[in-house]
Amino acid sequence: MIISELEELMKRIISLVLVCTMVATMCFYMDAVPAAAASETPALVDGTYVEDELLVVFEDGVKPSETEKVADKLDAKDIEPLDTDTSAGKEETPCLVTLPKGEDVEDAIKEYEKNAKVAYAQPNYLYAYHKDADGKDEQPIARKAAVTSDDTDQWNLKKIDTQEAWDLIDDIEAERKKSGKDDLEKVTVAVLDTGVNLEHEDLQKNLNPKKCVKIERESTNADGTYPQLTTANGTKGDDGGHGTRVAGVIGATSGNHKGSAGVAAGNDNQIVELAVLDVYERYNGDSDRMARSSDLINGIDYAAGKHIGAKVINMSLGHYPGNEGSEGDPALETKIREVVQEKNVTVVCSAGNKNSTDTWYPSDFDDTISVISTINYTNVFEQCKAPSSSYGSHKDISAPGYQIMTLNKSGGYTNNSSGTSFAAPTVAAVAAMIYYVNPDTLKEVTPTPPPTEPEVSPGQPVSPGDAVKPDNPPEKEYEVEKYGITSSEVESIMKTTATDLYTEGDDSYTRCGNVNAYASVAKAACKKVKTEPSPLTAPKELKATSADYNKIRLTWNKAANAQGYNIYRSTAKAGPYTRVKTFHDGAITTFDNTGLQTNTTYYYKVLSFGTVDDKRSYSKQSEPVSGTPLLSGVTGFKAASNSYRSIKLSWSKVNGANGYQLFRSTSKNGKYKAFKTLTSGKTTSHVNKAGLTAGKTYYYKMRPYINISGKKVYGKTYSAIKSAKTKPATPSLTVSKYSSGKVKRKVRVKWSKVSEITGYRISRSTSAKRGFKRIKSPSYKATRSFIDKGVKKNKTYYYKIRAYKKVNGKLLYGGYSTVKKIKP
Repeated sequence: MIISELEELMKRIISLVLVCTMVATMCFYMDAVPAAAASETPALVDGTYVEDELLVVFEDGVKPSETEKVADKLDAKDIEPLDTDTSAGKEETPCLVTLPKGEDVEDAIKEYEKNAKVAYAQPNYLYAYHKDADGKDEQPIARKAAVTSDDTDQWNLKKIDTQEAWDLIDDIEAERKKSGKDDLEKVTVAVLDTGVNLEHEDLQKNLNPKKCVKIERESTNADGTYPQLTTANGTKGDDGGHGTRVAGVIGATSGNHKGSAGVAAGNDNQIVELAVLDVYERYNGDSDRMARSSDLINGIDYAAGKHIGAKVINMSLGHYPGNEGSEGDPALETKIREVVQEKNVTVVCSAGNKNSTDTWYPSDFDDTISVISTINYTNVFEQCKAPSSSYGSHKDISAPGYQIMTLNKSGGYTNNSSGTSFAAPTVAAVAAMIYYVNPDTLKEVTPTPPPTEPEVSPGQPVSPGDAVKPDNPPEKEYEVEKYGITSSEVESIMKTTATDLYTEGDDSYTRCGNVNAYASVAKAACKKVKTEPSPLTAPKELKATSADYNKIRLTWNKAANAQGYNIYRSTAKAGPYTRVKTFHDGAITTFDNTGLQTNTTYYYKVLSFGTVDDKRSYSKQSEPVSGTPLLSGVTGFKAASNSYRSIKLSWSKVNGANGYQLFRSTSKNGKYKAFKTLTSGKTTSHVNKAGLTAGKTYYYKMRPYINISGKKVYGKTYSAIKSAKTKPATPSLTVSKYSSGKVKRKVRVKWSKVSEITGYRISRSTSAKRGFKRIKSPSYKATRSFIDKGVKKNKTYYYKIRAYKKVNGKLLYGGYSTVKKIKP
């Protein structure tokens, strides 16, 4: 909203009078308690927005006087512009409206949006630094200052190749100096948070206290600045403690052998300038610290303006208490879009600690870079997301943010800070390094001094030369003539050079992966450097063998340091090869490739992968090997006499077979001829009746076949050769004790029926192996049992039986049954 110079002057005079009359009564109180607690803190509505405030965005070209009339008409207590750029005709002027006590925010929105001059109205939403998925604050335990020989020896710095990035920047600076170019200037990163410990010894190299301010309600100084943070109120400049830890991740001093260096510190603390803007206020009786939409809008606008000149803005915060504000915050989103697209500022936000894909603002706005938190992983191919970190398609990139070392509000350190609040500043720091090696081209501009009244005598005509010149000419100012790099390019560089995590390529858990400082700086500076890790060795002794009609089994030796393997297949040795399997276990050395075409040759290659220097490392693909899936050979093949003129064959079913081919010969090593083709793969027996001679031995073998494209494709492996003689089948025999009437302690002998015979021969002995004598010769028509009365008690007897057939006047015997033993 534009305010006339006279109105502005009157406001300043009134403010000065009020301040002078209140100072005496307030000074003692301000010394006793923090400023944030000096007045009654506001209340909230369900923790999502301020109950007595509204953000009203007016249509294009609406004048300040018109906005005031709209507010007056609706009985607003106050209306103030949120945008320091109050040039006439600016698109959609946002204003903060204070509502009359007791007026409902939702009702007020409806009333304001009825006015044609209002583009839209919305609540003044509340934001806070994150709580984790269990509702706990990201507040770690304070530690004493850690003394270390190398303050860059921290896992989070190593994961993103921080030291390598710094060394490359040193080389770039040396090249510029050698070529006579100007020294690179520090890049300002603005941290919108709870403030910062201005006295922390590990921030003195990179923190600019003059740019650390408090974004307060209606407290802008006459020159358009906000009051600087101070240590006088007992907070050391950080009322919440969160801002100090976030700032430490970006710019803690390097080379002092204490704690952990900031990501953008550089070897000589030459890269980054920190500006911390306290955007938080106390709510609900001082129990909560939160920032309003209006605070963030003012803070972003101020950070991107001439007083701060930030190229990067970090906001480690989100809707309070979380997903309840998922309908968005159009006014804040518009301001972020403006500074990103019009002022070339990169805005980085934390993704939230909900361990979910819930919407989280401002990180999920299109023009922010939303950062997921990752752990100190040892296997880049496994889940690397921090347990509490939010994730999903609206996030952009990842960075270390789990149990990391950073600064503490008290002046010490913490080595267990966890949350996306500490992942986001890592990305902000890398963005600063990208801007650092791509400085803007500036041009000098001299602002026109304000008009002054000429000193002339009454009635004397005024000439242009009579104007009074100011005592202190304005300082020289500069504006960007040409950007060294755009914010969209900064984001693209970080995404395209990120260390891929978990699944290959973009995934919802870590998106494009961990930001990599070294690769980002190298790409931004157009430097060709080696950022890929050393390759692993390829698996050796790769073999491919048929394991079934549709299966090939691959085996190989374990590759050193492998955490898994990729299997590739082709139907041609020259390729192309397609990945058919991935194992995320370096101990696996076998793979069964199923679903293949029988009798088709396949070619295979294998590569190993693992984690080297915290990055994906792959071996070369192994030399190709080939294998052909074939029908398995017949197992369990047997041949047995079935009758004096037939032999029974049996076998186990062959998986995938559509049928079988049977072969016969009269000698084991003779010529085998196919005598039968069975057309069912389920068949597991066959009686050979045709073409046999009684009393002759025959030899058999068989093979399965499968139908492919209407043709029988036979297995290349025959069964084992089995033989049998055409003779009567062997009956089974049972013996039991028998007593009836006068017949005591005798033996009942029973046997099974055998077809196509003349009769049976039953023999007995008192020894299991010798001395058998025939005791009975029943015909095939006789009852298949008899009582053996020729036995004595307490004596053991042995029995066996065989069948016979009279052929051409000769007896042809079958085999003996199993010997049975009994003691009457």
